[in-house]
Amino acid sequence: MARLIRLGLLAGCLCYFTLCILAGLEVNNILHQVMIILFILFGLLVVIRYSVLLVTAIREKVKSKTRVDSKWNPSVSIIVPAFNEENLIEASLESLAVLDYPDYEIIVVDDGSTDGTLRITNTVAYRYMLTRIRVISQTNSGKSWALNTGLLHAQGDLVVCVDSDSRLNSEALKVGVQHFKDKRVGAVGGFINIINNNNLITKFQFLEYIIGQNFLRRGLSFFNMVTIVPGPIGMFRREAVQQIGGFNTRKDCFAEDADLTVRLLAQGWRVKGETRMIAYTEAPETLYALLRQRYRWKRGVFQAYFDNFYHLITLPNLKGMAIAAILTFESFLFDIVSFGITLFSLASFLAFAQFEVFIWAIAIIGILDLIVFIFANLGQGHLFSRFWLFLLQKISYAYILLAWGVLSLFDELSSTKMTWDKLERTGGVPFKTEI
Repeated sequence: MARLIRLGLLAGCLCYFTLCILAGLEVNNILHQVMIILFILFGLLVVIRYSVLLVTAIREKVKSKTRVDSKWNPSVSIIVPAFNEENLIEASLESLAVLDYPDYEIIVVDDGSTDGTLRITNTVAYRYMLTRIRVISQTNSGKSWALNTGLLHAQGDLVVCVDSDSRLNSEALKVGVQHFKDKRVGAVGGFINIINNNNLITKFQFLEYIIGQNFLRRGLSFFNMVTIVPGPIGMFRREAVQQIGGFNTRKDCFAEDADLTVRLLAQGWRVKGETRMIAYTEAPETLYALLRQRYRWKRGVFQAYFDNFYHLITLPNLKGMAIAAILTFESFLFDIVSFGITLFSLASFLAFAQFEVFIWAIAIIGILDLIVFIFANLGQGHLFSRFWLFLLQKISYAYILLAWGVLSLFDELSSTKMTWDKLERTGGVPFKTEI
């Protein structure tokens, strides 16, 4: 049944794209008018989305300025899955070992590394007399298995899962644990900051992360329904993760962080965001590496949505329906409809040299994105210097990722086989804490 639904969605998308092209060519006046009305309705939906999330993001930003209760110190276990990370693991563990928090442990799970990762990890552990860092070695089984192994050995009430190159800010644990005073909170997603902000590709990603995390994650956090707790830094209530069976170990699960988050939401747990809980990490430095990463992400996020859709819509309250609607829009609908508008506009331009619909779409999205850009960067001292980068990103990077995202969705809907793709990181970038 699931395969038939996927094939039905794929056929529907192809039919929609075909109709967009035919409408742009004006082969039928009624079809042309219907598509214009559809695009207008979609534009209204986008405006409502931006408006609601912007208001809630501002309110969440005000709430996040509350002081940290230094007397609230639940025990924390930090789990670091590692596979062939000899260039990065020492610097990561050194940063994790000196966090400003009184009660935490570090569990490193070496997932069958074939380089010097295990040796370096043991060296760092002995440096701290094994009082804070524990090392576990297993045969190569994959990241999800490594995280689950860490969960089995974790002693903390809360669990922080990080990537092996993640370096956290000193107060990350202090600010993250505050959310768990609410017994209904199952997870908190942190803020990702890119260290290697040194070329156009990484600068685009840096800006994308700043805007996305300050806008979308903050806005959703107001409703307690952040849809993705990111792999580089996520804090979880151990009881909640154990309740849903830990991380998904299926070999075709390509975004274990999104899958776990959606399953927590489907079980009724609250999921928050915290921009003061920061992980510094490396991003892909070439377009090829970026596209490989986003291909896996796009397919993985859609998987998380598709696999848990029924559980969400059958929750005994409106929250499940709201989460399902958000995931439908963010992981599928926005890209598909936007790409259809692009096809309509290109067909109209090639046939009649008309570009009105595309110009209106660009104007509406551009104005909304500009407002969000100003909100996300206000007070950081880089508003004007990043403005030209923002404009260039919107006319190049954004459309490349849009087209690539649609192709990724098509591969997922057609069940094209894919294997895990590990991002190669150099570890040669100096650590800096400027956001």
